[in-house]
Amino acid sequence: MDYELACDQAEEIDATLDGQERLDAYRQHADALEPGEVGRSVFLEYLADHLTMSKRYDEARSVYVELIADGGDCELDPRVGLLDVELRIGHTDQADALLKELLASARADELDLADYADIGGALEEAGEFRKAHRWFTMPLRDLDPEELEFSEVPLLHGRARVRRALGLPVDAYDEVSQAITGTFAAGDDA
Repeated sequence: MDYELACDQAEEIDATLDGQERLDAYRQHADALEPGEVGRSVFLEYLADHLTMSKRYDEARSVYVELIADGGDCELDPRVGLLDVELRIGHTDQADALLKELLASARADELDLADYADIGGALEEAGEFRKAHRWFTMPLRDLDPEELEFSEVPLLHGRARVRRALGLPVDAYDEVSQAITGTFAAGDDA
């Protein structure tokens, strides 16, 4: 199967089906393809995401593990989705092991900006603000805050949120975030 065709089919399922019927369709499409076959990962990724949104974390965890083993192309690194689920169900040891793997991938320049933003977001949601700050900051640290690209804005805003949660002072990146959103950090006079 062609990757783009699989994406189109998954989006069609997403747009036309709901609930368990949608989940079953993703599973059926994934099961119709051999492990590692182009497109299978697309259906598994949609399935895992929708299971997570439905708070069916144990099932989502199983699908993310399957997705990682599949090794096919994914929109985002499937370890990031698994990290989110592990944090949601309180598996801190597994989450820490995934963070180590992801850090090695970051050092090897194998992650994209969306991966960093999703890692930071999962950590923020779990109340792990210091770790979230690290992940939101890593891809920004060598950039001029006045010259950020649109794709870097979610990192900028996430970083500003966790800095406020940590009670850190406003810095140049936070000022840019505030200018974009029109908000001010707690304690600032508007």
